[in-house]
Amino acid sequence: MTIAEAKDYFERIMNFNGVEKITLLSIPTAGKLALTQNLFILALKQSMFPNCFAYMGLTHESGHSDYLTQLERGIRQGFDGLKILESKPDIQKGLGIRMSDPMFDEMFDYAEELKFPIIMHVADPDASWDRNKVDKWALEHGRCYDGPGFLSREDLYDDVKKILNKHPNLYLTLAHFGFLAEELERAERLLEGYPNVCFDITPGKEMYLSFSANPIKSKKFFQKYADRIFFGTDVNDQDVFHYHCDLYHLVRDMLSGSEQFDLWNNHYTPMKLEKEICDKIFYENHRALLGDIPNHIDKKAVSEELKRLYKSYDMLSESDKNALVFLIDFFK
Repeated sequence: MTIAEAKDYFERIMNFNGVEKITLLSIPTAGKLALTQNLFILALKQSMFPNCFAYMGLTHESGHSDYLTQLERGIRQGFDGLKILESKPDIQKGLGIRMSDPMFDEMFDYAEELKFPIIMHVADPDASWDRNKVDKWALEHGRCYDGPGFLSREDLYDDVKKILNKHPNLYLTLAHFGFLAEELERAERLLEGYPNVCFDITPGKEMYLSFSANPIKSKKFFQKYADRIFFGTDVNDQDVFHYHCDLYHLVRDMLSGSEQFDLWNNHYTPMKLEKEICDKIFYENHRALLGDIPNHIDKKAVSEELKRLYKSYDMLSESDKNALVFLIDFFK
């Protein structure tokens, strides 16, 4: 999408679903490396300011980059947090790195010191490691990890423990409830062990089936840890507007709904959480973490990043070249 198309799409989604502010997550490591993705997200944030927060992503364009420097640059440019997709099994395998590696320690040290928030995708649903259990869509889209070279689910969770043991006060949110919806006792141990670890409840639709199967137990968990759960939707594609609205419907109705409902050929039993609990999850926790107004974008720092990327212009992909030319004009 262009900036104008993305702005229009997200604003339509927001208006349709009664949303005032959103957070966009940059994922330059998803699929083919997109070195301009962070700056694209910043441009979109600026065009939607003050109703848009933005998390940067890491890039790995020349082997093992200086990740502390990347974080420092991103903070100067005006990002509000860091998104880590590198612990998703297929991304991890492709990069051949582990986030618990000491080369990331200085970056995590700095984030911990500044209380700079991180959202981290760790593992995937348990069934993803068994092709006899993984759903058909996941199998067709390469989301089965029983082949050679993939870390096990427990290896990926081990990485998180190693990171947190070195950086116990890190402001770390695990995306998609950490894929622990079927293991609420394990999720509770994680929250009890580390004071700033949180979960977001971005679908993974499978976790809502787990919550629905144990609505009373799930409700007690959400009530107990209401301050440490964040609303999310995973909306990213302008071609499926109604599907993305259904994601809002699923998340909100599972938390606050009072009646059972059907969606995507599944039957759900909501948790019927109290309004004050829902308010925390829907927006108050986000406000407590990031404030009401996003960090301001520093055009000088952005200009420095544009110049840095332009020095490697001949090495960029065609899509990055086109994006870079547009971004230079956008930020001038």
